[in-house]
Amino acid sequence: MHITVTGAAGYIGSHACLKLLDDGHQVHGLDNYSRSFERTVQALQRAGGDRFHFTRVELNDQHATTQALKLHATELVMHFAAFAVVPESVKFPLLYWHNNVGATVSLLNAMDAVDCGQLIFSSTCATYGEPAPEHIPIAEDCPQRPTHAYGESKLACEHMMQAWVQSHALAERDRGVVFLRYFNVAGGDHLDRIGEDHDPETHLIPICLRA
Repeated sequence: MHITVTGAAGYIGSHACLKLLDDGHQVHGLDNYSRSFERTVQALQRAGGDRFHFTRVELNDQHATTQALKLHATELVMHFAAFAVVPESVKFPLLYWHNNVGATVSLLNAMDAVDCGQLIFSSTCATYGEPAPEHIPIAEDCPQRPTHAYGESKLACEHMMQAWVQSHALAERDRGVVFLRYFNVAGGDHLDRIGEDHDPETHLIPICLRA
């Protein structure tokens, strides 16, 4: 299958790419390196050989994103690209709306332009906010009430994608989306080809391990 992965040089996106390559897929990675590293892409190129292709692109550039999807005959998009630092989102909320929501609008338009209708979206547990005691442990249908711009931006993307699917259903066009709402992600490739690589580190589990 021809799969395009946004945020391919990031932590979760790169591990998704590696798993897809190990499973025999053709993978096209997209990233702008704003919060990731070229060394991660180089590791994916070593692992995937000619089944891994990479394009440096800004998702808010809809034309460039459309061309990238078209170039590799994309059948499925896995959308991991996003800013994801909660304190930063509180201080600079518009940055998160522009980068997370704006880029997703561009991506959905690009997918329509190449008639690619299958999407897996990297959302977050932050869409649940701070659930009331009766909702602990948190179930998938827990009310979503985010408390900061990061969670709000991801929930806005979920709502937008649901509307995207519904609007195409009215026109009898096939569109589908799956949301992944992670909690604390940790770990790395079991062969040590890639791993968690943040600078600065903001994830809970690595910080606890360093303490």
